[in-house]
Amino acid sequence: MEPEKKSRGVVWVLIAIIVIILIVSGIYISQSGIKNIEYEYTPTTETEIKSEELKEIDALEADLMEVDTETGVDINAIY
Repeated sequence: MEPEKKSRGVVWVLIAIIVIILIVSGIYISQSGIKNIEYEYTPTTETEIKSEELKEIDALEADLMEVDTETGVDINAIY
């Protein structure tokens, strides 16, 4: 008996189907007239930030400074 040969035809068919789907979807998207979404970017300056927001930021920063971040783990001992 002869050993069975592996058929690569299935792989080529799947690749061809994927390429066809990509081409058709690309044509569909380009013909559908999807408009680019335009975002309005307005940079904020510090003068535009409300004083309430500044107070909240200062409070958060103060809390951060009070937190003890010392874990007691010697990083040099790990390596």
